Amino acid sequence: MNRKALTSLDAYDKTIVQLGAAGLVMAPYLALTGGFSGLHLTALSAGLMLLVSLTHTAIPYAMYFGAMVRLPTQTVALMSYLDPITALILSALVLHEPLSPAGLAGAVLVLGSTILSELWAGKKQ
Repeated sequence: MNRKALTSLDAYDKTIVQLGAAGLVMAPYLALTGGFSGLHLTALSAGLMLLVSLTHTAIPYAMYFGAMVRLPTQTVALMSYLDPITALILSALVLHEPLSPAGLAGAVLVLGSTILSELWAGKKQ
């Protein structure tokens, strides 16, 4: 969702729109591909899923959309580019997941293009 289309919504409504759209896309896909076949819900697993959904998805999205209206567009874009790189680095450091050559190449490409974009924008001014 782009910034112009969602300017009239507050951060919580933007979060609902974004996560709702993701759910509307993913639910039929999972139903058609058998993605729900391994799901065995208990009260504990449902509670833990709700906890993770709120603390690691809904609250960060609400904070992101709340900050989006206060920050310059370029800063918001930069943070969205750095987010997957941060996840890649943290997964390697905290979870000891191996860094694949493709992941490293992607990180280098994203960081390199971000730096080039910043340098190019600086020359224009």
